[in-house]
This record gives sequence, structure tokens and C-alpha cells, in this order.
Amino acid sequence: MAVLLLAALLVLLLPGTAEAHAVLKSTDPRDGQVLAQAPRTVTATFNEAITLAPKGNQLLDPAGRVVPADIRSVNDTVVYTPASTLAEGTYIVSWRVVSADTHPVGGGISFSVGRPSASSVAVPDQVAGREVNVLRIGAEVLRYGGVLGFAGLTAFVLFVAEPSVRRSAAFARRVRRARDALAAAALLGAVALVPLVKLWQDGAGVGELFSASLWPAALSAAPAAAAALLAAGTVLALVAMRRDLPVAAAPVAATPSPSAGPRTLTAAVGGNKATMVISPGRRGVNALQLSLVDGEGVPLVPHETPQLSVRLPVYELGPFKKPLSTTGKGTYEATVDFPLDGTWTVTLVVRLSEFESPVVSQKVVIP
Repeated sequence: MAVLLLAALLVLLLPGTAEAHAVLKSTDPRDGQVLAQAPRTVTATFNEAITLAPKGNQLLDPAGRVVPADIRSVNDTVVYTPASTLAEGTYIVSWRVVSADTHPVGGGISFSVGRPSASSVAVPDQVAGREVNVLRIGAEVLRYGGVLGFAGLTAFVLFVAEPSVRRSAAFARRVRRARDALAAAALLGAVALVPLVKLWQDGAGVGELFSASLWPAALSAAPAAAAALLAAGTVLALVAMRRDLPVAAAPVAATPSPSAGPRTLTAAVGGNKATMVISPGRRGVNALQLSLVDGEGVPLVPHETPQLSVRLPVYELGPFKKPLSTTGKGTYEATVDFPLDGTWTVTLVVRLSEFESPVVSQKVVIP
């Protein structure tokens, strides 16, 4: 089930496609061609289906004035149909189209009827403002970074992290914070791209961000659908992670947690006494000092060095053996790492003689 949810996450969250931009294949007339008669239509054909951007598609006369014409896209072709017969001179045709991958493509050609004009205007270049491009790139970084980070974190939680680690409250808190930040970044980028991509396609400036005509068109375009899919994919991934992070999803009990501090454990070992002091007594690396005394309080030297181990039953962690080193008569020390908080079991095996090896266990709460 988790695999299916992660697959759905990747399919839904990966924005955009790997398609190439539209490329101009041909024009009729050709660029620079001189025609004996005025053409009824002018066409520009691309290698894939395109749509017209609202601005940048026009037919200009030698003086740079707009020639009235019907301009429309038909599959992969832009068709210009002048309202009246073109007079003698040089004309400019410009286009700005949107390819299947949402990228705008602009360009133009010139052609002449009868003979070229003594002078003509350059092909106009309809491009988006610098601010729009900077904001769009920033939003793309947020979206891609958030999506990839979110997917990577989800994969780590579902397939890499040990089940016992996933059940840790501290781990769940860290994952939840990172997950929320990445999801917020991805969604923020996706939402910001809805108007920014439209401005970029139209070759408009950031000043048109609040134009009344911008938002209806932007909300019906591909980036808006991508943002909706992103939100749906995020919900699917959150469901998967919630199922695999029960501690993160469960409410925290309103009971005070024990404060950190040295922990002292005592246990009877046959007719003797073992005392263990764990400091600093909190999650992480701790020092454990062990002292053994007999019934009269005299330091006890066992038949061999005692054996120490720790385990965390609730998460099925351990037992982990911790070697003890001798520091004096009947005294020992060890370094013990408690990676998770909870109630740990400390087990001590003391071999008092060839035939007697009592085993004692004590519980210690590590906050």
C-alpha cells in the first residue's frame, strides 16, 4: 500500500513534462521572399500543436503600422488572413505561441509584395519583464525543491527508516516539521506559478499581475491544474506517512515528562549489592559507573568483569552490549548511548564464582 501511495505521489507531484519547446518548421511565404502578387494568407508552421499568446501576433506594414488581419492557430500552424489585399512593399509577420510544455516561443519573418520597401521595421520582440522571469524562476525552484524533498523524505520514512525509529516521538516530530516545510514550499511555488506563467507566456510585465483579465485565463491553464494535482498528491503522501508514523499522528498525553538528571539504580546480586549511576541521564551518550559491594559494604571483585546490556522493549531495540572497563576495586565504567527516549531496561550479569552468575535487570526512564 505504501508503495502505491508513493508512486501516486511521484506521478501527481512531478510538475510539467520533459517535452521540447515548439520549433518553427516553415513559413509561407519564406523569410525575405519577394512575391509578385499579394498572398491571401500567411502561415507559420511548427513541429507540434501550439496556441496563440494574447500578445505578439501581428502583421505590420513597411511603416510599422498594424495591418488588420484575422490571426488564429490551427493545430500546428498560425494563419494570418489580411482583411484586405496587401499593397506593394515589405511586411513583417510576428508570432508568439505557447508550446505543449507551456513555454512561449516568439519570432517573425519579413516578405515583400512587388518589390521591397526602401525601409522597414524590425521584427518586434514581445518578451516578459525581467521581474516576471525572476519571480517565475524562484517559484519553479520552490516547487521543484519542495516536491523532490517531500518525495525523498517520504521514501526515506516508508522504505529506509527502521520501524522502531519511525515509532520514536522525536523522529516523528522532526519528520513532521521537515515534511510541512517542504510541502508548504512546493504548494507556494505551484500557486505562485499560476499567474506568473501566464504573464510569462503573454510577454507581460509584473504590473499586470492584478489585471482582471489575467486570473480567469490563468486559472484555466495547465499550471492551475498542476497546482491542484500537487495538493492531491501531497494529501496522498501525508496519509501514507501518517500510517507509518503513528507516534506523530497520536496526540501527546498531557503528563509531565521526567526531568533529565543522573539516574541511580541499585540491585541485589546474590547477597551483594550493585549500584549503577547513569549521567547525564538523558537521550544521547551517557556515562555509566558501576560499583559492587558485599553484604558488609566492602568492595567486591567478581570472578570476571561483569557484562552490561541495554534495550528498549517498547520499540524492540536491543539488547545492546556495552563493555565495562575496570576503574578500581569493584568499580567499573561504560559509555552507553540511549538514542531514543523511553523506559530502557539495563541488564547486568555478575559472575561471582565458577558456578554462580546472577542476572539483574533494572528499568530507567530516559527523557
